[in-house]
Amino acid sequence: MSIFTKGKPVSLADILASKVARVARLQDVRQTFSDATLISITLNIPGNIKNSRQIQLIFRAGMRELTRVFTAQWQTTHLDLQTGPEAILVVDISDNTCKVKAVAFETQFALGRLFDVDVLAADGKYLSRATLGMSCRPCYVCGEDAKICARSQQHPWFAMQKALNALYLRYVSKDKEKWISTAIRAMLYEVSVTPKPGLVDPGSQGSHKDMDAFLFIDSAISLRPYFTALYDVSLSWTASLPSLFEEIRRLGIKAEITMLKTTEDVNTHKGVIFSLGILFSASVYQKQASLDLQNIICQMLAGLTEQAFAGLSNKSTLTAGESQFLSYGLTGVRGEAEKGFPVVFDLALPYLKNRKGTMNDRLLDTLMLIATGIKDTNLIKRAGDITVLADLQEQVTHYFDLGGAKTTAGKAYMYQLDQAFIRQNLSLGGSADLLILTIFLELLTDAL
Repeated sequence: MSIFTKGKPVSLADILASKVARVARLQDVRQTFSDATLISITLNIPGNIKNSRQIQLIFRAGMRELTRVFTAQWQTTHLDLQTGPEAILVVDISDNTCKVKAVAFETQFALGRLFDVDVLAADGKYLSRATLGMSCRPCYVCGEDAKICARSQQHPWFAMQKALNALYLRYVSKDKEKWISTAIRAMLYEVSVTPKPGLVDPGSQGSHKDMDAFLFIDSAISLRPYFTALYDVSLSWTASLPSLFEEIRRLGIKAEITMLKTTEDVNTHKGVIFSLGILFSASVYQKQASLDLQNIICQMLAGLTEQAFAGLSNKSTLTAGESQFLSYGLTGVRGEAEKGFPVVFDLALPYLKNRKGTMNDRLLDTLMLIATGIKDTNLIKRAGDITVLADLQEQVTHYFDLGGAKTTAGKAYMYQLDQAFIRQNLSLGGSADLLILTIFLELLTDAL
């Protein structure tokens, strides 16, 4: 994989014209923000190919990090310039502080060496590393002073491109491992939460007599090849988002076969293969797209429920989900996914971010909140009657009235509720799957 693949060569005249245009853009921004500090962001790419799909991916990754470092009053980004992506940020902090943060980004971010983050003070002067007594930038080929190597043309352009490609591949490899391990951790975190009403945890099989926590661990680990394939496909996908979903389905069928072989035909994670597979793929695809994560999911799954439930009146044998759609109009996890998992993004994730306490207590409370935000089709299937949802609402309300997992009374009630669910063979399987999605997103931010 080369970041220069399919890039269009540019001339020296193109580069000089681009620099003039960038200066003009900065001057226009200065007219509006006369007293603010401006940050000009470009890439330091050797050779005559300055833009490509992979180069834009590098720029997006850096911009995500920079927008965490700096709170911008205003910003503009130009990804498609033949001479390379550019951005301008306007920030309300001192120019010296801004430069220190910019240098920290260039030094510490995995791809920071490829970025030029120039700080323009209100008086129109650029701040340099030397001005603040900072060390020079190292050459990414030999590690010596980059300016000296550039002036002396110490390295041929192909050596610099080779070093740049290696830097990019190391970044992708590390990023892939983070995404895959986070998906597996999310599944392991969910099964570790205890007690959960009717669900498997380290101390109980819940209402699932063919499962235990160890089987869940084996099942989760067996899905590593699935998430590996999803990462590779989603990062390089150039076709439509609906066709990406079809590829997710194809890979999901293979993953389900692997899971069932591992568990000896016990269905531990079939729902997660579907829902987390979609969220995982969309989150990787977002690295190359200027789209909101939920927007990606919605585009990917447009028309899913209509297709899934079309022509049911002519079917002689119905699945539980199809029966619930005809009886109650419930679309289950398909409907939740098609809408972009609103219960996860709008309810569970903000709640988890703000919840205090131990990991177990925060996740348990989040699970119970999710249970009130959806119509858990797994619970309805086991109960055989949709009226079980009204009972659940009362139970969850009482649980939180007692203070939830952080109180002795709340925890005692949860143990009682768990036993009641087990006696009635009930389980919050659908809610548990959405908890896994919530954990996955929170772990990606390194906040959990």
